[in-house]
Amino acid sequence: MLVRHSSRINRLDQSVLAQRLSGAVSYDRIAGYFRSSLFEVAGEALASVAGPIRIICNSDLDPQDLVTAAAAQAALRRSWCAGKPEDALPAALPRYRKLYEALT
Repeated sequence: MLVRHSSRINRLDQSVLAQRLSGAVSYDRIAGYFRSSLFEVAGEALASVAGPIRIICNSDLDPQDLVTAAAAQAALRRSWCAGKPEDALPAALPRYRKLYEALT
């Protein structure tokens, strides 16, 4: 169901995000513009979402947000490539299996 909300009427972090994201299994958002300031007002609620977070937004992004996203992706790749999952303890294998499934 599509529900529209306006920050001109209510603060979105209080009226929508905290309530709706609590216990959420996924989050889909259509936003006119996206700014990383969303993480300042709803970072904990977003981190609690169990599944995928998808945001459709205007391509007019803050250049620093793009630089940060690219750096985070590169750091994740370096960390991933440096790891040796084959050397992991048997107890960690289910975790790696879930990660593999999430990334493919």
